[in-house]
Amino acid sequence: MDYLFPLTDRQEVADQTMEFTFDTTGSEYNFKPGQHADYTLIDPPQTDAEGDLRTFSFVNAPGEGRIKFATRMRDTAFKNSLKTIPLATIVKVKDPAGRMTLHKDEDKGAVFLVGGIGITPFMSILREVAATGQNRKITLIYSNKNEASAAYYQELHQLETDLPNFEFIPSFTNDHPVGWQGETGRIVEAMIKKYVDDPLEAVFYTAGPPGMVSAIIKTIEGLGVPDEQIRSEDFDGY
Repeated sequence: MDYLFPLTDRQEVADQTMEFTFDTTGSEYNFKPGQHADYTLIDPPQTDAEGDLRTFSFVNAPGEGRIKFATRMRDTAFKNSLKTIPLATIVKVKDPAGRMTLHKDEDKGAVFLVGGIGITPFMSILREVAATGQNRKITLIYSNKNEASAAYYQELHQLETDLPNFEFIPSFTNDHPVGWQGETGRIVEAMIKKYVDDPLEAVFYTAGPPGMVSAIIKTIEGLGVPDEQIRSEDFDGY
């Protein structure tokens, strides 16, 4: 089903990364944290061979009367149009889809292994966990080039304070803050073992660039984790 929602806000949430908000008031639109939807620009000011449709994960919790997504900004017709169309412009949105939702078995912890803009579905999940007071064991290892490129970095630190069973481990591959004592480099087996006591007692989720996601899945499998405890999405060219 197609829905028509107005763009109500846009803001920068990291270096070359913007968040877009749409008003869903009066509709029955709803989604599960971790899902995504297709967005189509109607008569945009620019178009190109990549087309006027993109798929984005929700970054907010359900039930707010709005939907939000965040994306890295590139020099494409779609992104340039999103950045310049007036607020209140109507965008077509499809029904939500996707299975990157939090597993039901609360005895198994959740481990999020994330690169760059792959953080988006996990922000929706974490915000819902915080809003509903769930006491889920969640570990997030979040790799970025530097602090400036890490979307929602400060909010994630605050969520770690607010949620007693949430551990946030940022890692920087290029530059890191002065006096940094935390992790550096890409997500590798040693890093996972350091923060996950028993991989067989966890469900792993990974999202980010396709090459990174593929490498992380191989690493998780190498720890003996069965396929049914691995969930993934990759973001190609977004």
